[in-house]
Amino acid sequence: MNTMIALVKADFIKLFSLKKTLLLFGIITMGFALLPQMLLFSFAVALYGLLYTALAYDDSNGAYYWYGTLPVNRRQIFQSKYLFALAMILLLILITGLLSTLSSLVTGNASPEALLISMIIAVTGGMTFTAITLPLTLCLGSAKSRIYALILYIGCFAAMGQVDHAWLEAISRIPWFAFPFLPLLFLGSCLLLALGYVWGIGRYCRKEFKAE
Repeated sequence: MNTMIALVKADFIKLFSLKKTLLLFGIITMGFALLPQMLLFSFAVALYGLLYTALAYDDSNGAYYWYGTLPVNRRQIFQSKYLFALAMILLLILITGLLSTLSSLVTGNASPEALLISMIIAVTGGMTFTAITLPLTLCLGSAKSRIYALILYIGCFAAMGQVDHAWLEAISRIPWFAFPFLPLLFLGSCLLLALGYVWGIGRYCRKEFKAE
């Protein structure tokens, strides 16, 4: 377990070393998250930018050859990327949720139900995006998977963009939407994440790394 934590920590250290990229997405995330109706937008932009940047950084800098010098196997590396992605989703939803909550309280437009639904939808969308993008990027490389990731991101982004804050506030009062519809969507994204893991881990362990 200590090895996995060390690998995840290494991914965050690499991400924090990209100060300009981190600053750019940090400003975008904070700016839009201060508008409660833009929580989904800020979450989607930050997740795509930061997660894909971290994976592309490994490819462009030959990090996988560096992994080869460490006492870790490919299965552990693959698993650590999933833990890193899940930690990123958790961290971003906490940050955007907190900023949106503070903004709502200041403006007097607080709606806990709508905010909670927004956060659940954001996490569900983030896990769906990760479930497809992560194994493709790890197995095909960032260059080859870029087009698939972009198409998926545009699709998720467009779907999240259709979610209106007033609409969320209205449907939050519908019992069948809050339960079981949203929990089923979340469980579906968890299943997709597990399927992506099963599909990718064997291929990743057999992959031959080449400089891109």
